[in-house]
Amino acid sequence: YDRYHFINTVCLTIEFAISRLDVRFGHFILMLSWMLLYVVFSWICRATYWNSFQYFFMELDDPIALMWYPVVALMNFVVYSIFVGISFVVRRSCMTPQASSDDKV
Repeated sequence: YDRYHFINTVCLTIEFAISRLDVRFGHFILMLSWMLLYVVFSWICRATYWNSFQYFFMELDDPIALMWYPVVALMNFVVYSIFVGISFVVRRSCMTPQASSDDKV
């Protein structure tokens, strides 16, 4: 799974850099909602037909597993903050006036 996560991360980062997608801190609630929806979906699938979780840190039989959930949420927040910063830099660079060839006298 690590290879696929890496490839997915690279592709999403390239897409983000090219698309000029505007990411703001207010959008964090959507990312958090998506993460929570995935956790609930995984718990339901585990209870019905999966015999194990996709990720080791979701396994609730381990007492330390409950500490993983806030750690993963914190890691998501850090990465999200980095993308908000990149988005801010891209937005600021797009707002600066560029000298065109018509401006030259």
